[in-house]
Amino acid sequence: MMLERNRAAGAIRGAKWQGILLLLWASTAVLLGENPVQKPENGRLFPPQIRTVGIISPACMIAPEALDRCVAFLEAHKVKVKVGSACRFPIPVKALTCAPLPVRVKEFETMWLDPEIDLLIAVRGGIGAEALIGKVDWKKLRTRKAALLGFSNITALQTAMTAEHAGLVFSGPSLQALLQAGPQTREHLCRVLAGENPPPFQLNIIRPGKCEGKVLSANMISLVFSFRCGVRPDTRGKILFLEHTGFTPQKIVQLLSILRSKGIFDSCAGVVFCSLTQKTPEWAEEAQKVTENFAKSLPCPAFMGYPYGHDKVNLTIDQQSTAFLSEDGVLTFQVQGIPVKKEPLPAVSH
Repeated sequence: MMLERNRAAGAIRGAKWQGILLLLWASTAVLLGENPVQKPENGRLFPPQIRTVGIISPACMIAPEALDRCVAFLEAHKVKVKVGSACRFPIPVKALTCAPLPVRVKEFETMWLDPEIDLLIAVRGGIGAEALIGKVDWKKLRTRKAALLGFSNITALQTAMTAEHAGLVFSGPSLQALLQAGPQTREHLCRVLAGENPPPFQLNIIRPGKCEGKVLSANMISLVFSFRCGVRPDTRGKILFLEHTGFTPQKIVQLLSILRSKGIFDSCAGVVFCSLTQKTPEWAEEAQKVTENFAKSLPCPAFMGYPYGHDKVNLTIDQQSTAFLSEDGVLTFQVQGIPVKKEPLPAVSH
C-alpha cells in the first residue's frame, strides 16, 4: 500500500516537474548556446558528422536477406555503408549463429581501425560478444577513437572498451532493432550522437537521494559475462544503468547477487534500473518487485523507469556523458556525442 502511494506521489511530482523542466531545458539551451556541435536535420537518423557507418557482427549474425534490408535502410538515410566480413560469413544462419571467433576478431579490429568509418553498429546482440574481450589487441585499438553502437550482449564488449579506455561507447539499439524502432528511439539516437543534450526525464524513486557522475550502462547478464572474462569496470562515482530481459524473477535475484558480490554497487554514485522486459505479465510484476526490493538495500540513491533496453522505446546512452539525478528523481544528461572531424585546410597556391 505504501509503495502504491509512493508511486502515485512520484507520478504527480513527475507530471509537474517534467513540464517545468522541459521548458527550462529548451530555453536555457537557446540562451546559453548549449552544445556547439553540428545538429541533426529534421528526419535524419544520424547527424551530419556521421558520413560512413560500419556494420559489424561481434555477436550473432542475421540472415543475408535481413542484412541486405539493413544496408538499404542505412543508405536510405544518406550514409555510406561498409559491411564487415563476419556479417556475411558463408554459414547457415539460425537463431544464435555466430561467425567463427577469429573472423569476428579480425572484423572488429579492421573495421575499428578504418579511418573512413565514423560509427560502428553491431548488427544484433544475442551471444558471443564477450568472447572477443581477451582476443582483440586493445593497445592497437587505443590508437583510434572509434565509436560503437549496440546493446544487450554487445554491452559485454562495451564494458571492456570502457575498462580499456578504448573508443567511444553508445549503448543503444543495434542495427536490427533500429530498423524496427519508432520515432522517439530514432530521434533520441540522432540527438545524442550529435552531442545535443536530451530533455529531462522523470524516474520513479526507489531509494531517494541526489547524485551525479559518469555513466556505465549494461545488460545485467552481459555485465556478469564481462567479469568472467576478467574485466573489472571501475564504478567509483559512476551512475549505473542496468537492464535485463526474459529472465525469471529468481534469475534476476541471482544476477543482482553476483554483481553485488563483485562489489559493483559498493562505491557507485547511483543506480538506475531500466527496462525489465519479461515473457509474461506475471513475471513482469514479480521482476519489478524483486528489483525494487534489491534497490532498497543499495548504499546509494536508486531509481527505476528509464526506457533503455529490450522494449519498444530504447533511448541511447552516451557513456562519455555525465548524468545528474535530482532528489525528485529527474534525470538529465550532459552528453559529448561523436566529435566533428576537422576538415583539412585547402592547399594555398603561390
